[in-house]
Amino acid sequence: MKQKKVLWMVMIGLLLLSIPSIIERWSIEWTQNEYEIILTDERLAQMIETESEEEIIESLRDAGLSGVLFSSRSLDEKQPLIEKVRDADLEVILSYFNDGSSKNLEQWQSIKDTYEGDEDYLHIASKNMPGYPDKKLMDLYAQLLEEGSDGIYLTEFKTYRGVSYFTEQLDHDVVRLHDLGSMHGKQTLEEKVDRTLRAVKERNQRSILMTSEEMASFDFTLEYIKQVNENMPSKFSLGEANGIPSFEPSFFQILTALIAGIIYTYLALSSTFESKKWQWLTALPFLIALGYIVTQKLILLQGFALITAIAAPIFALRATAFGTKEIKFITLMFLKALGIISIGILILISLLNGSVFLAGIELFRGVKLLYIAPLIFFTIAAVWGISLKAVIRETKWWHILFIGVFGLFALYYLLRSGNGNLVPEWELAFRNKLEEWLYARPRTKEFLIGIPAYLLGLYVMADHQKIGKFLLIPGVIGFMSIVNTFTHFHIPLYLSLLRTGYSIVFGFLIGMICIKIYSLAVRK
Repeated sequence: MKQKKVLWMVMIGLLLLSIPSIIERWSIEWTQNEYEIILTDERLAQMIETESEEEIIESLRDAGLSGVLFSSRSLDEKQPLIEKVRDADLEVILSYFNDGSSKNLEQWQSIKDTYEGDEDYLHIASKNMPGYPDKKLMDLYAQLLEEGSDGIYLTEFKTYRGVSYFTEQLDHDVVRLHDLGSMHGKQTLEEKVDRTLRAVKERNQRSILMTSEEMASFDFTLEYIKQVNENMPSKFSLGEANGIPSFEPSFFQILTALIAGIIYTYLALSSTFESKKWQWLTALPFLIALGYIVTQKLILLQGFALITAIAAPIFALRATAFGTKEIKFITLMFLKALGIISIGILILISLLNGSVFLAGIELFRGVKLLYIAPLIFFTIAAVWGISLKAVIRETKWWHILFIGVFGLFALYYLLRSGNGNLVPEWELAFRNKLEEWLYARPRTKEFLIGIPAYLLGLYVMADHQKIGKFLLIPGVIGFMSIVNTFTHFHIPLYLSLLRTGYSIVFGFLIGMICIKIYSLAVRK
């Protein structure tokens, strides 16, 4: 026991040394508040077929249009329109397409001539980075880009080839762009406005590109721009999008987080398994950490972070899963579980930190495994050593009814997780209201499923150990989701903390209501 206390103190002390890099991330996310709304030259050309060019451009500018995106192909033909856009004090953004032909350098020269020495960001329209797959050619393009541009625009949800290497040459100076014409198909004006607000507020996407078919309509586009600017939270201001400043944690800060992660894994194994023979598994994160120190391969750091992420929810529940009917004790166990999960998250965000993650160039890897592994663990733990005859003998009808209803409810939310097409309209309206009232909507899996199931499980375990263990299966979902929230590095830390805070408070209240309903059902 004394040894574990010392390890806890050492681990917390090590993590305190990594706090400066997390503060730096917070500062960058908090101060990057400018967003822009841009229109493609194709949509603008469609508008001006029937209306005056000057009137269209000026009206859009007055509504809040920031600039126009021009394809770099046939730029000479577009020069008159480019000049009119510039005359209206709108930003001219050029889009480059790498088709692998010899004309790519000609495109590049046209871009350089058009920018006329004005530094700006370049939009990459193709899946291949400039010069890909030849690294020497990529180096050349990166050098040319640095001479006449700030950095590049990358479209969210688009897969690029060679992006990690190319952006490294640019110090990861990237603007995250949200294309309204991709993924979601045709949407109403209200849906597009809501989508835009979430992109800016929640996903750190500072440039909104209007490419969808509806944007060929002047009236639709004008109203869209007005509504976005009217409904955007006051924290954000219309301006010119900028890339994330280059920063990364020092090697020393990563090293302290790695050592803290090894200790965390050891403590998790000690708490999870009674037999000491399982503690040899601590060698796995140790070897991965050693491999990273020697090779500096990011994939090893991502693997280490995945182990920590999986260990956190298992550790949190196993260390606190004690049956009791005392609400005070249940509350204390809940707070302890939150403390354990918080340390795991702190290790995670200390390891995978820097502009390369905030820009979405590198990601947390293994989300599916994060959701599957703890569920498998607690399912095995629940059924281990159970006699079917004993279960049938001890189970009451209301046990089946209560767990059945709760299980179906949890299964429904898990199956449709990440699939917006399965979400009913009433729930979408409810979500929008929550975002309107709370700024950040808490996750359903946390406050409606995971946390209430965990709290109820502790209460039920006092009388029915086996049934209580089964409730920990949906219970771990909430804690997995909390960890997963912080693996989305493009979401600002302050927003993830706010969202998780709401989940904790609402989940606790709903859990207490579930305990009350259960206790009344038992009396009857």
